[in-house]
Amino acid sequence: MPGFSKVGIVGAGVIGASLLRAIKKYKPSMKTLAIDTDPDHRDYLLQNCLADRVGDKPDDLLGAELIVFCTPPGITGSLILRFANQYENSPIFIEVASVKGRLEKHVISKLAPDFPLIPAHPMTGSEASGPTNSDADLFLGRPCILCPAPGVPPPAIILASRFWRAFGAHVHLTSIDRHDAMVAVTSHLPHLVAFALSRAIDSRIGNDPHRAAFIGTGLHSSLRIAKAQPDLWTEILSMNSECVLKALNAMQLELEVFRKLLSADDTHGLREAIGSAVTSALSILQKYNENSDVADLRERKWT
Repeated sequence: MPGFSKVGIVGAGVIGASLLRAIKKYKPSMKTLAIDTDPDHRDYLLQNCLADRVGDKPDDLLGAELIVFCTPPGITGSLILRFANQYENSPIFIEVASVKGRLEKHVISKLAPDFPLIPAHPMTGSEASGPTNSDADLFLGRPCILCPAPGVPPPAIILASRFWRAFGAHVHLTSIDRHDAMVAVTSHLPHLVAFALSRAIDSRIGNDPHRAAFIGTGLHSSLRIAKAQPDLWTEILSMNSECVLKALNAMQLELEVFRKLLSADDTHGLREAIGSAVTSALSILQKYNENSDVADLRERKWT
């Protein structure tokens, strides 16, 4: 089964521009077309020769065998429907929004059952935004979750899997419901906690002229993901609110455990709770490190 010879990218933010860099590095024979409504993003792509053709409208992607939507989740659905109606012989579509439930309800339900749309979520990125923060190895050794609908033709799923594996990603398949429930815990909750932690700390020491002397590397690490894009994360959290609220309730229960232990001066119970948390953290981070083991990946010849 041949791969793609021409790929279109919609949206040249961190993910979109990183894909263009990855294609240039690992699949240099693959032709790339890119569109973005931001003229600064388009200029960056042109100045750095990241795409063979750069434009700002759907027609600029004509001829692409695969189109990857790397746009904010709030507009991705309408773009997919617009593009689906524009192409007679539809290319395979991949979208990379971090919430899938509304896509299933408002987009997939309006497409033919066998329409080749593959919802995907590369579990990577950073709090930084824009193409200037792109990285050809952003996907190297990281999971990429695919959530195809039951009617999507298997060849389209295979081709989408090969596409992500070409850049070193570990591909996993799951349902949209499971995806949204899992990322609510592993991604959305940590961001929400970081936002709340930032506000709580600022309310306590924000006006203290000597606060800088009390900020160590631990706090710096804890607040890293709080330096996020407010508009994007408002969309993400609100679009996955049902799953996020369940995760938040679990978090509040754990905080209440620690509050009760401290109030009772229960040092034995506190020691046990912390020990349990450390064990959990080590287990979680071990799984992350297993996914991120890229010692032999950079030299591999991807097919």
